[in-house]
Amino acid sequence: MGSPVRIADLARQMIRLSGFEPDEDIAVVFTGLRPGEKLEEELVDEGERVMTTVHERIRVVHGPRRALPPGWLGGLQLCVRRGDTAGALRLLQQAVPGYAPSEQALASARVESRGLLSGASETAA
Repeated sequence: MGSPVRIADLARQMIRLSGFEPDEDIAVVFTGLRPGEKLEEELVDEGERVMTTVHERIRVVHGPRRALPPGWLGGLQLCVRRGDTAGALRLLQQAVPGYAPSEQALASARVESRGLLSGASETAA
């Protein structure tokens, strides 16, 4: 994956490549983390192990095989087509051990389900 790059350096380089001067023409502003963002990404999960390959810079991650229930992918596709966030989150939690939806995703699912309930009652009336 190469060496880590500081995001501030990348931002300033992109500004220069666009023909502007960083902090003169375009300010670089630090806003902090937004919901769901992380400072570091975990590349290997618990229960997984990193194995070497014949190429010194390539590694392979081995972990336990997880079989998804039959129809899982079709169910996820259906949730996405319907805009069923809560259903999609439930299916993703089945597929990815340790996955915890962000508060923003959960809030979206709650708002969505309230809209479905109020829409159903209006239709029934």
